Amino acid sequence: MLISKFLLLLLILSSCSFFGNTDKPKDTNCDWPPGNRNYSWRIDTVGYWPSTMGGLYVFNDSTAFLTGGIVDKKNKLFAGLRWNGTKWLTDIYNPLPEFPIGHYGNDATGDDTLMVSVGYWGLNLDQAAIGEFNLKTKTWTNHKFEVQGELNSVWTDGKGFYIAVGNNGIMYTKDSQSSDWVFSRMEDEFNLNKVAGISETEWYISGYKYPDPRATVNNKIYRVLNGTITVIYDNYHIDSSILPLFGSTSTTRIDAIRCCISDSLYLFISGEVQVKLSSFENELNFRSINLSKLSSGINEISHFSGYITAFTPNDVWIPTIWFGLYHYNGIDVKKIESIPSINYGDTRSDGVLRQVKKSKSGKLWMLMETGSQQYILIQGTPL
Repeated sequence: MLISKFLLLLLILSSCSFFGNTDKPKDTNCDWPPGNRNYSWRIDTVGYWPSTMGGLYVFNDSTAFLTGGIVDKKNKLFAGLRWNGTKWLTDIYNPLPEFPIGHYGNDATGDDTLMVSVGYWGLNLDQAAIGEFNLKTKTWTNHKFEVQGELNSVWTDGKGFYIAVGNNGIMYTKDSQSSDWVFSRMEDEFNLNKVAGISETEWYISGYKYPDPRATVNNKIYRVLNGTITVIYDNYHIDSSILPLFGSTSTTRIDAIRCCISDSLYLFISGEVQVKLSSFENELNFRSINLSKLSSGINEISHFSGYITAFTPNDVWIPTIWFGLYHYNGIDVKKIESIPSINYGDTRSDGVLRQVKKSKSGKLWMLMETGSQQYILIQGTPL
């Protein structure tokens, strides 16, 4: 029996997770316009020294969460802050005498009703922990594991599947909101710092390890496809690495997007250089663009980037050390300096963006470390 083209298209769309993570738009025709660069900005101080800020998740413009070891002006410790549409509140996340969140967070993700924050048990306890917040019931469910090594990154397909990765190669997955977390580990036990998923069966993970204290850091990028792990970049073996990264000897994190209509994969890599890669289907034959070379003059990316966030292939945000912030719109790269109170390019400071998220309204949410363990949260309302 012949299947109509329309029915075949529906079958393809129903089986494909276009971007997965709910802070990325669902674009079914893969027609990505250049990302917006025009915003009005609001800045809130959310953590004072010695805060350790990590997770940021936005349900909507009036409900968002920050997780981590957050210290306020009075040197009081909190495990999270809640945005109520007007200001950041500490009303229910004080660790003492009760600790409903059950952990200090490094990263967070979720869907319309559930947020999953991953990190570690508590101060001086380097053991994996996960907290789940149900927006409907306003309750936390926490999971404390005996495994050594904190969790650093988490991803969801928006349909109930979650994967969290962390130090010493640890990974936890669950395939529905009600299922248990299942433990596994990368054999090389690298410290996994970012997972970028496409679907329940396709993930891209960045990691690092110091073979000994005096050695150069060993960076790797993995593809996990249908349970098969392939190392696609290894800076100790650049000549044999699959990813063409213009001779880069240091990478930090990765992001990934797939267009289901064309079955095209896009990878974005941060580090010594910033690279956009693309391939077709599951091929490991990548075409690459050096995003650093698309920047010039006052817009030149001149510093090391620790993070990269791609909402679409034409809406990519690249933070660098010393308050650098750059945007790739599919055409060129532009330095973003719309916040007058920030000392862009100040090499005397540790300033760096650590999280960039976007709500469904198009509003940007950016967590920035402005000094040693001091943080601000920047909200960008599109103009």
